Amino acid sequence: MTAASKTIVAASKVPWRQLKGMNWVMYEAKHPGNQPFVIGFGVCLLGSMYLQTTFTDEQKKSSVYWSTFHLTDDKKGHH
Repeated sequence: MTAASKTIVAASKVPWRQLKGMNWVMYEAKHPGNQPFVIGFGVCLLGSMYLQTTFTDEQKKSSVYWSTFHLTDDKKGHH
């Protein structure tokens, strides 16, 4: 790496206080102190996605919430 390219790389870096959006989230996720939080968030995300995708039609019909707000046929819940 030449001196000129090192200067360009150093000039393109933004201080962490000026990061916004996903750039800030990724910066925080890479911090060693936040690794347990990132792992826990990932486990919760994957678990909720798994449960949501395996929710069968029978479970939807027997769910008070789902049958009240999402079921489209005439046999809605008691609300």
